[in-house]
Amino acid sequence: MFVEFRRSATNVVIAGNYVGFGFDGKTNYTTAEGTALLLVRKDSSIRVGSNVDGKSDAAEANHFANFAGPMFKFHNNNNDEDNAPVRIAFRGNEVVHCFGVIPVNPSQNVTAERFFTGALALPATANAPILKTNSTPSIVIGTVPAGADGVPAVGAKIEVDFYLADLGSLAMTNADFPAGSVQGGKYLGTFAEGGSLDLDVAARSFRFNIAAWGLSREDLKRLTCTANYRLSSGAVVTSLPADVLGDKAQDALSSSVSIAASVADGTLTLTITGGKAPFLLQFKASLADATWNDIYTTSSRTISLPIVASVGMFRVSDSTTKSVKLYRATLSGGAEKPTAIITSATGAGFLAIDGTKAFFFVSYQGLKAKATASYVHRVDLANGAGSVAFALTPVGALGTSGVLAGSATITAADAANVEAGKAYFNIHTSVNPEGEIRGDLVKP
Repeated sequence: MFVEFRRSATNVVIAGNYVGFGFDGKTNYTTAEGTALLLVRKDSSIRVGSNVDGKSDAAEANHFANFAGPMFKFHNNNNDEDNAPVRIAFRGNEVVHCFGVIPVNPSQNVTAERFFTGALALPATANAPILKTNSTPSIVIGTVPAGADGVPAVGAKIEVDFYLADLGSLAMTNADFPAGSVQGGKYLGTFAEGGSLDLDVAARSFRFNIAAWGLSREDLKRLTCTANYRLSSGAVVTSLPADVLGDKAQDALSSSVSIAASVADGTLTLTITGGKAPFLLQFKASLADATWNDIYTTSSRTISLPIVASVGMFRVSDSTTKSVKLYRATLSGGAEKPTAIITSATGAGFLAIDGTKAFFFVSYQGLKAKATASYVHRVDLANGAGSVAFALTPVGALGTSGVLAGSATITAADAANVEAGKAYFNIHTSVNPEGEIRGDLVKP
C-alpha cells in the first residue's frame, strides 16, 4: 500500500508521480501482488491526476506501471448506506501493464453499484460510456451514462476524457476481463458532452471531431474514454472506461458524414456523403449565432431548399434519433388569395417543426411599403385564405426588405395543418393590409 487514509479525506490531490517506473521514467517494474495505490474510506474525495483546466495538465498527470491488482482499495465503511462512498476523479494519467479497470473492479468489497451511488442514475448497469462502431479516425460517436438527480451540478457538463488503451493491459485477461484490462495508456484530450464542440444535440450523446489527433485505423481499435461528473459538493467522479472498439472498428472505417452545397435557379441543393441515415440537418444564420437549429430529419442524401439569405451555415449529423419535419415556401404577390396582388416583391423561407416546437427563417424584399405584420396562417376558409396560427418575429425593424427568424411554440393542430399543406407564410403591408406576398408551405 502506497498511501492509506485512516479517516475520511477530502480535497486530496495526487499528481505528477511515477509509480512502478524507474528514475528514467521509462523502465517499469512489477509491484508486489496485492499492492494498491490507495486505501480510502467513506466521505472522501480524491483527485488522482489532472483537473483538466488547461493549465499544467501534463505535469499533473501520474504515470503508473505494473499494478497486478486493483489500484484502489476500499475500507468496508464505504458500504455504509448512511454515508457517501469515496469520490474519485482519475484523469489524464498514463497507466501501463496494469490489471483490471479504474476506479472499481468487479471482485472488490465495494460494488460498482455502491461506488457510483449518488453520481449515476443507474450505477449498477450504466456506469461506463459506450463508443459506437460507426466512429472513425476523424469523428468519435458515443453515449455517456445519465447522472443521478442534480448531477452534473448546475453550470457543469459531463466531461469525456479520451485515451488510447494500453496494449500491455489489454493483454491481461481473466474471468472478469475476458477481453483484457482497459487502461488509459495515452491521454488524448477532453470534450464536454453538450458543449460547443459536441456535434450531437441529443442529451447524453456525443459526436466530436478528433481529426487533429491524427489517429490511425489501428489506433481507433483501442480508443477508449471515461466520463466525469461534478457533484454539488464540488467532488468529481470518474466512470468506468468504455470498452475499446477492437475488431468492431472494422465496421467503422467508412468516411465520416459531410455536406456539400450547390446553387442553381434560385434553389440551394445540399448533398450528404458518408455516414448512416437518418440524418439531422441543422442551420444558423451566421457563425456568431450561439445556437444551431434543428431543421430536418431525412434519410435522403439530397435536400433542396429555397435560397433564404446570402450567407447561412448548415451542418449534418447521422444516425439521429430526432424527428424534425421541414417545409419550404416561395413568396409572391401572385400567390395571395383570394385575390392575387400585383407587386415585384418576393420572398423565400422555411419552417421546421419538432413536435410543437417550430423554427422559421424567412427573407423578403421589394415590398411596396414597410411590412406591418407577418404570420403563419391556417388555410381554413373556402377562398384559400385563413386565420392566424402564429406570428413571425422580425430580425430588427420591419421594412420593405428584411428577415423574419425565430422559434415559436405551436399547437398540435397547427402542426397537423402544416403537414397537410394547409398553412402559408403571409407578409402584410399598409398598401396591402390582407397580405402583399404569400408562400404556401410545402415539403421539400
